[in-house]
Amino acid sequence: MVDENRTYASPGGDAQAAKGRLEQEKDSANRVVSDAAGAIKKEAQSMAEGARDEAYARGEQIKGQAADNLHTFADAVRKARDELDKDGSPVSGFVGQAADGLERLSRSVQNTSGAEMLDSVREFGRRNPMSFIAASVLAGIALGRFAQSSSRHAERRASENTPARAYPTPTPSKPSTPPRAYPAGEGSVTPSRTTGGPL
Repeated sequence: MVDENRTYASPGGDAQAAKGRLEQEKDSANRVVSDAAGAIKKEAQSMAEGARDEAYARGEQIKGQAADNLHTFADAVRKARDELDKDGSPVSGFVGQAADGLERLSRSVQNTSGAEMLDSVREFGRRNPMSFIAASVLAGIALGRFAQSSSRHAERRASENTPARAYPTPTPSKPSTPPRAYPAGEGSVTPSRTTGGPL
């Protein structure tokens, strides 16, 4: 007897089912790859934003330090100008102008972004090339004089604050031969002998 309710799989039906499963697996793999690519892209963007933010923060920190250093340098140049004024040097006016220029540059750097900072320094040099060079040279000279003056002042202050030391005084050495005694009233006498005995 033959069971007529039984279905026999045809070879074409198995291939179709396998093809359908393969398409489902392919779609599933594509979704996984797409999701992974999206996650990687998001992570890369997040890392890039983090790096950009960190670079920006570091740039701002460097910019702030540069502005502070320029301000400190301008103050030092002003002090050097004051020292030059005390000496009556005609260079003090140029040094004062250099200090003012450095102060303007400091403010400009402080109020600009990191990228604009470099442009600001370049622009300052381009607008005032002689002032920029002269300020650099004069500031170097003035700072040298200021450092020398400060050194002398510090030495003076240190010697005023240090208690006086009792330095030993050298004792005169004894002559190898006793000094000659000359008779009173003879003025200058030339000895006739060199033995060291009486005349």
